[in-house]
Amino acid sequence: MPKMEGLPELQFTALVGGAQTQASILRNVGDADLDYRLRVQDAPWLTVTRGQAGIVKPGQSTEIQLQATCETEGAFVGTLVAEAVGASAITVKAALTCAPAPDTTPEAFSFVAQQDVEPGSEVTSSTVTIRGLNTAAPIIVEGGVLIVNGAPFTGTTVRNGDVVAVRVQANPQLGAATTATVTVGGVKGTFTVSTVGADTTPEAFSFVAQQDVEPGSEVTSSAVTIRGLNTAAPITVEGGVLIVNGAPFTGTTVRNGDVVAVRVQASAQLGTAKTATVTVGDVKGTFTVSTVGADTTPEAFFFPPYPDAALDVDLVSVPIVVQGINTDAPISVQGGSLIVNGLDFSGTTVRKGDKIAVRVRTSSVPSTSSSASVTIGGVVGYFSVVTEPVDTTPVTFSFPDLQDVHPGSTVTSSAITVTGINSPAPITVTGGTLVVNGVNFAGTTVRKGDTVAVRVTTPTTSGTVQTAGVTIGGVAATFRTINRVVDLIPDLYSFTQQYAVPFYTVVTSNEITVTGIDGPSPITVTGGTLLINGVESQSPTVVAGDRVAVQVRSPMYRGMSASARVTIGGLFSDFTLTTGVFVAKPAGVIFPAVLDAEPGAVVTSADVTLVDATGPYVPVGDGSYRFYALQGELVVNGVAQKEGNLRPGDRVAARLVTGPTSGQYQSVSIMIAGELYQFDVTNRFEGLDTTPDAFTLESVFNAEPESYVASHTFTVRGINTTVPISVTGAPAYLSINGRMTGDRAEVKNGDTVAITPGPSGMTYNQTRNYTVRVGDYETQFTYSTRKTIPGDYLAYDKEYVAPDGLIVSVQKPRLSIANGQVTYEIPYTLENRMAGPAITEGSFTAFNTYAGTSNPQYGFFNSIPSGSRIQRTFTVTVPVSSPLTVLSYGADFFATTPPSTTPNWALPLP
Repeated sequence: MPKMEGLPELQFTALVGGAQTQASILRNVGDADLDYRLRVQDAPWLTVTRGQAGIVKPGQSTEIQLQATCETEGAFVGTLVAEAVGASAITVKAALTCAPAPDTTPEAFSFVAQQDVEPGSEVTSSTVTIRGLNTAAPIIVEGGVLIVNGAPFTGTTVRNGDVVAVRVQANPQLGAATTATVTVGGVKGTFTVSTVGADTTPEAFSFVAQQDVEPGSEVTSSAVTIRGLNTAAPITVEGGVLIVNGAPFTGTTVRNGDVVAVRVQASAQLGTAKTATVTVGDVKGTFTVSTVGADTTPEAFFFPPYPDAALDVDLVSVPIVVQGINTDAPISVQGGSLIVNGLDFSGTTVRKGDKIAVRVRTSSVPSTSSSASVTIGGVVGYFSVVTEPVDTTPVTFSFPDLQDVHPGSTVTSSAITVTGINSPAPITVTGGTLVVNGVNFAGTTVRKGDTVAVRVTTPTTSGTVQTAGVTIGGVAATFRTINRVVDLIPDLYSFTQQYAVPFYTVVTSNEITVTGIDGPSPITVTGGTLLINGVESQSPTVVAGDRVAVQVRSPMYRGMSASARVTIGGLFSDFTLTTGVFVAKPAGVIFPAVLDAEPGAVVTSADVTLVDATGPYVPVGDGSYRFYALQGELVVNGVAQKEGNLRPGDRVAARLVTGPTSGQYQSVSIMIAGELYQFDVTNRFEGLDTTPDAFTLESVFNAEPESYVASHTFTVRGINTTVPISVTGAPAYLSINGRMTGDRAEVKNGDTVAITPGPSGMTYNQTRNYTVRVGDYETQFTYSTRKTIPGDYLAYDKEYVAPDGLIVSVQKPRLSIANGQVTYEIPYTLENRMAGPAITEGSFTAFNTYAGTSNPQYGFFNSIPSGSRIQRTFTVTVPVSSPLTVLSYGADFFATTPPSTTPNWALPLP
């Protein structure tokens, strides 16, 4: 059977008088031929222009074409029906919308003209609404700027209902018109702007007169603002000087809004007027200044009375300032003398502003009044003084305590000056003697101005407090002396161990100087003899500054040790010596380098004679030195050998065969008694070469301030003559072949060089950049100190005596960073060198001084017996963002800041 598909709903749109054509598809999805036809219902405007009827084979389709025609405006609906033999019909809805023809001519419009606008100003018209369009219409403007729907407009069309205005720049001239024309779809509208006419007549103005001004003074009027002008107007002044907008004025015109004042020189006569006249346009304003009349009557004055005045002295009043007169006024005094403007005065008149004081002699009798009167222009002021009553009670005084006094010494307090009395006052002392005005005193009274001190002899016991009392006129003070607590534990000291000493010989240690005690401290020795200040001594005590050494007799046999222990104030140190079982390392073995060898030649170094020196080396059976030539040969007493034995006194030299190349470098290494010695040879160059092989210097970072960390050592290669070497950029030393020089020197091929920062010390977080130049080649070297941590801190790898008596040494911490955490591994050593009972080891605490946090050491802590030491490592991990800054030994477990009384070390920052 046939079966139809396709023909979707139809939608047409066209303008009145026009038409629209659409195509559609009709398909046969059945299994027999489709014999169809199309018909239109209720749609006279719809016509089938192709495929109105036909036969469609199974599985095929045919194109249908339809046309809709608009005759009138409106919306129309109809139906298209497809019918076929043996198949169901299809009904399709068809719709047509007919729009009217376009209209781009609007209704007439216009803009209201504006009058009296400011020249050159921007003026925006009133708005008009565009009406009568059914589509977009073209819009243009001449002589202005369009504003459409409230915004500046750069388009070319508007639509029905758009709101249009125009902005015009007014003519810069007064009384001139400017017109803009707006055209929409051929319809024009104009907007005319007219500027205001010229007006040079201001509103009336005046200046407030001023009275009672100083003769001859310059007086400036109050300011007036010029109003009512729309252009510049002429301005003149008679009898004064113009000030316009706050500045002196020499122009001829002013404008609206200018601020005008006038300055007048007042008459030099009292009670006289002077007038200035200002004319703007044809309007005048005057300013009158009148001087004050003559006035010789001052304002009332008085001199404050002076009670409790000293006896029989000249006393000067507080000065008063003459006010209220404007000319000279007569002055006189009774009962005293005048002081005017700080000087004695014998004149008869004063002026305004003069400073007047009066001098009066006080009575020699207590509680007695004296007075003087001063008359100025008829106005009288009085100054009265009353002498003080009898007073033997001084101002409170005190004697500062005297601390750290040596027991049994005689000391004198600081002196006080007696003040606050006017008659002799009784004085007594208890527990001491008086010193008055610098001499011993046995009297019973003192006067004002005397100096008083008290002298005492302190007790002979350590730490004792003694008090003496002084009473003057009933006022008492004490003078306390506090004996020092004698410190008998010295600073850390040590004796240097000695090796390979002769047999059965008295050996003297290095000499140490006793420091850190402030009294006789007990000293003992076991196993030896004491030398104090260079002399054998049996003294049981030493004092600060004594020099101490110890003598020990060495054993009778080789390889044996002997020691003596010296104990001062409980702190001991051992002196150990060992006889020479070991063969000493030979000294003075240096093979000087050869710099101009013949290529392909046998080269032998200069002879060296072996000499014994210090150092433990295991000998060959007969006590000789064993040697081995790693390259080349060793020439021993004229015979070349690869290995063998040497004895002190043998003559040795190194030998090698040079390479065939000009300038070639080669080296021989000889091992003697475990020590490696080197012979460097450089072949002769063809011509001079002052450019060394390239070299670099690794920078030094995080150095301790005031320390001197040298660069790594480099060897000068590639030159065949002596060349200059220098280091610049900051103070520094050159170290050439191990010998320190200045910042400039000369080097040759094979020399070893290092750089050490110079003598001017560096603080924290500083960087110095150096330029090192050798011959014609230069390179850079940077030296930086570590970041600062505020405070004074101890050095690493040094021993210190802690408050608990233990010897503390902290090694430089090791830092490792992983996963945002930094781990500090801090090795340390604690040693008990005190004779007596064991000491309980203390703990460490690591602080972040910036954040105020701490990380104390946890664990079990042991007791350290006398003569014992322990080694441990304190490990702590914190965030990298909050690093530790200070390590403290013996701080309180809960402390959050490092105490100032404990040993503290600055931790390196990650």
